Amino acid sequence: NTGYYIQRGRAVLCLDILITVIAFTIVRYTNSVVSLLQKSSSQLETDSLTKLHSRPFIYEKAKDLIHNADTNRPVSMAIVDLDHFKRVNDTYGHDNGDVVLRSFGELITRYISDKFDAGRFGGEKFILLFDGMTAEEAYAYLDKMRLEFSEIRYPFCKESVTFSSGLVTITSPLTFKSMFTLVDQALYHSKENGRNQITVEHYRSR
Repeated sequence: NTGYYIQRGRAVLCLDILITVIAFTIVRYTNSVVSLLQKSSSQLETDSLTKLHSRPFIYEKAKDLIHNADTNRPVSMAIVDLDHFKRVNDTYGHDNGDVVLRSFGELITRYISDKFDAGRFGGEKFILLFDGMTAEEAYAYLDKMRLEFSEIRYPFCKESVTFSSGLVTITSPLTFKSMFTLVDQALYHSKENGRNQITVEHYRSR
């Protein structure tokens, strides 16, 4: 009888150890999966080169802000396009073009706040969002970034790189497509009028 109880105790102990090992393994696996999912989510939200938001993320955020704009919470959107960027790539190589893009991303990141956000829309084009700022405040914020970016110097060339931008402020809901069209038109005027400038497109709700 004593042997029986000893064997039974050992069996229970082994079972407890097995359960503990299985539980520990499950916890580690679950934590690994959660960590992987969080990392994947972060990668999907962030542009790997500039470290600004990715196109899908900034599109969804812009769409939401624009949809909820009102007189108490104006929303401004800017499209920024780096001037003569193709020339930078063709003259100095794509690696140095990436240096310029990273420099732009680092500069813009320093300005990120609860009222300002930004993302890479594609290539050398970026979307900047101003939440709750007046049109004048958004313009001043953007122009400060424009001036600071134009003062950056790069080891591979003597001249600076500048950007052109269009800016629109709304105080009533609008679709992303309509807003983008207005801002893109303003950007076109900046390009046509000499670059390295901001064109403000005035929008009046109907």
